[in-house]
Amino acid sequence: MELSSEDALRLNVLLANHPQAIRIDESSMTLFALSDKGEARIVLNPNCRDDRYLPFESEPMRIIESLRLVLQPGLISDGERAGLWKRCQRKPAYYLGFLAAMPDDLPETWPARQMSARELSDLQALASADNPFACLLLRISSSSGQGFLVTVGQVMEKPANQDVVTLLLDLLRDNLSLLRPAGAPDQTLDELLAEAGSLDSESFETCRRRVSHREAELRALYLLSGLGYGVVRPVFSKSDAIGSLMCRKLEPVFKVLREQLAVLQG
Repeated sequence: MELSSEDALRLNVLLANHPQAIRIDESSMTLFALSDKGEARIVLNPNCRDDRYLPFESEPMRIIESLRLVLQPGLISDGERAGLWKRCQRKPAYYLGFLAAMPDDLPETWPARQMSARELSDLQALASADNPFACLLLRISSSSGQGFLVTVGQVMEKPANQDVVTLLLDLLRDNLSLLRPAGAPDQTLDELLAEAGSLDSESFETCRRRVSHREAELRALYLLSGLGYGVVRPVFSKSDAIGSLMCRKLEPVFKVLREQLAVLQG
């Protein structure tokens, strides 16, 4: 849905001034923005039904950033947050705003992965000793962790452009950054697969010995923790395709990533 020309101009001016937070009052069709100069407000003038007007501008990354800002704590109600989440179903790329702002507190709930009392106790003991693999396996197996993985998969089904893909990879990596204190490795997918397959670090081996049947999950976590532009550079450096053509070119990459996500989802 396109903004009216008047509203588009005013919103672009507002965004150019880098607001710290944005809040939308849908009942009065008013947008509030907080900056270092104070609060600004824009009364919007819809050129269509009100419920189809906010907050979806035409540029995906601007929409995602607007969502990230408006989802900061205390800016909108739970009901408004749930409404935004529901409207993302039409364009799953917009879920990235939620993954960036509240990855562990998404509006929807999912069942946690089942674990035996013994392995749960073992993982909790390792996590208490700051084993990063145990910490992340517990986190990603929780209800919120499974929700994060499901939402990542939904975005992967229909990313709008190359910027959306890159942001998705970055958010997934950042969620698992505990495994790579030295930072992102900027490796290709083949390099990450080889690295995860031969992993034998002390923290990995300590966790693997306690929950040996979860080895594939531990290796999947490590692979995904290394994602970044390096994974898609072989495609993006040769093509500026977007939409369905881009997705076809990325299918070999996405196929592997979906397989890794599936391992973590059981």
